[in-house]
Amino acid sequence: MNSPSKKLIYDFGEIFLREDNIFQVNVFKNAHIDKAEVKIVVDAMLQLSNGVKLPAITFLGEFAEVSKDAREYTADPNKPTATTAIAFVINNMGHKIVGNFFLSVNKPLKPIRFFTDEKLALKWLEVYQPKNQG
Repeated sequence: MNSPSKKLIYDFGEIFLREDNIFQVNVFKNAHIDKAEVKIVVDAMLQLSNGVKLPAITFLGEFAEVSKDAREYTADPNKPTATTAIAFVINNMGHKIVGNFFLSVNKPLKPIRFFTDEKLALKWLEVYQPKNQG
């Protein structure tokens, strides 16, 4: 894949729109994600896509931490949204445990799944592409 046309970089990670019309969020190693960072991500996605909702793939860096407030806000049906679905690619047991807990307790309305394989995550996201792409 060619490099993204525009990448937004923050202290916790980077966000860009891939050529396949999927947002990619790379959360840096040791980053702490709170509600404020989730709001920044949503705003950045809306900016990158000119307001079009698209699927997203998120890579959590080693030892990255997502706060309870951030998880609750992510699942809040009343918050602004920029995505049709989110696939998280995780690489450690701690993220898997927190992810499964998040899905069972917060019960997000938007499709969210956790994967250990990027290719499987991208395949799953294909279903959530907007139908009227030209």
